[in-house]
Amino acid sequence: MSDQNMSEQSAAERVKKLVSDLSFNRNSRAENALCQEIRVLSGDKKLEVVQALASFNVRLGASVASRVHLPVSCQVLLIRSLLAVGESNAIKYFVMGLFVHRMRTTVVIRELEAAKSKSPNPVRLMAYYYSSLKGIRNCVHKSALVKLRHGI
Repeated sequence: MSDQNMSEQSAAERVKKLVSDLSFNRNSRAENALCQEIRVLSGDKKLEVVQALASFNVRLGASVASRVHLPVSCQVLLIRSLLAVGESNAIKYFVMGLFVHRMRTTVVIRELEAAKSKSPNPVRLMAYYYSSLKGIRNCVHKSALVKLRHGI
């Protein structure tokens, strides 16, 4: 076995151990260590870890997601999965912790427009949180978010 495969395997084991530790008790040392470990992983692996964390602690998942620099493509996949599931608490914390700070408004609006026929209530909720937390100056973006908030 090559050294690279060994290091990847040991990194995966460390990530699994840290995730299991955090599932029982959230502490800052383990959270910081986890963020350091998963920053070097690919975007898909980062997304898997974030979703695993969010399955038992939404705030922790959102916090780690904002600190590990998820690529935009993974953030879009995360938006789609949040809208499909429709959990209001998860939508709130991921919008507050990640999307407001790391995503362009046009990308968020495009994803909300695409999902509004399938899941209108989560779209309204995400548009509400996003528009109330982000200071949007562009009148086109404001009007689009207002329409999404009101289900128009």
